[in-house]
Amino acid sequence: MNPDPKTFSNEPAGKRLPAETSPTRRLSSEELFRGNSRLIISHGGFDYCLLVTRNGKLILTK
Repeated sequence: MNPDPKTFSNEPAGKRLPAETSPTRRLSSEELFRGNSRLIISHGGFDYCLLVTRNGKLILTK
């Protein structure tokens, strides 16, 4: 089941705007990785690793 994209926002939980007025930000994987195959995302005090596999799939690990 895919979540409804209208229910998500890039704003922190306490500052969310109604879904109709809050556009969803879209980035290409090329913009994110900038020639690398791995990046670290810090979220909620934890680091997550986003990795591109040899088959072009994305894997997110904690």
